[in-house]
Amino acid sequence: MSEPRFLQAELSLVLVTIIAAIGWVLSKYALQEFAPFTFISLRFLLAGLVLLALAWPQLAVVSWQQVVRSIATGAVMGCSMLIWVLALQRTEYVGVGAFIISLNVVAVPLIGRLLFRQGISPRLMLALLPALMGLAMISLDDGFGLAPAQWLFVAAMLGFAVHLNLSSTFVRNVPSLLLSALQLLTTGVIAGVAALLSEQWQAGITASGWWILVCSALFATSLRFAIQFKVMQKISASHASMIFLFEPVWTATLSAWVLGERMSTAQLVGCGLILAALLIYRLQAIRSLWLYFRH
Repeated sequence: MSEPRFLQAELSLVLVTIIAAIGWVLSKYALQEFAPFTFISLRFLLAGLVLLALAWPQLAVVSWQQVVRSIATGAVMGCSMLIWVLALQRTEYVGVGAFIISLNVVAVPLIGRLLFRQGISPRLMLALLPALMGLAMISLDDGFGLAPAQWLFVAAMLGFAVHLNLSSTFVRNVPSLLLSALQLLTTGVIAGVAALLSEQWQAGITASGWWILVCSALFATSLRFAIQFKVMQKISASHASMIFLFEPVWTATLSAWVLGERMSTAQLVGCGLILAALLIYRLQAIRSLWLYFRH
């Protein structure tokens, strides 16, 4: 890929992180009215159907094997989203959750090593220390142990890291719009089954709640994942995960501004250490980007 197109791909992922941060806040508001699995199901089914309508002609140019692979990788994302929404429902600190999820930057190459025998760089080993220290600092507010919601965020983070690896490896040749639609629909179906098995319909949902659901589906889901999957087919999972380090920064900022969250000193230090770990791991890529803008 040429340098201008590579830069365009990176800037597109920065936009994805801003949209994702808005999605965190919208989802937190939505969970005040919707049961968690119901919300994820409605959000992803609506988003997936919109993209499928746009991507319908692409079904004629893909094989059944590609469709199956798209659905299979979407199932990994769907299970991870179920864990994520439970964590979001239970957490008091959305910004802290976003920083924990951002650790997939470090988890992606580790899981890539386990699944595909990919190499591990020295920078990754160096980044692990502040990453683990950051998690330890976050846990100080809960008696030297992560709170249940934070453990759920860790589990969701590992699931998202597996999804990034699988998407980067198995569905690179699937048209991005169709891939987005299939994976979102798969997530919606999995969440729908979970909702039918464990939840009851929430009565009295307000017009504001439905409006938040639509915004979450069309803006924070359809638009976000359409851009993300398209870019993910052009750059490596590890490099893409570097760009995602912006997401917790935007999310923490929006959470403080919109939700009125205030982290403790230990949480702030922990989030700072996690951000430092992400910067250490992607230092070379950040330096290259800086030199490009400078010239």
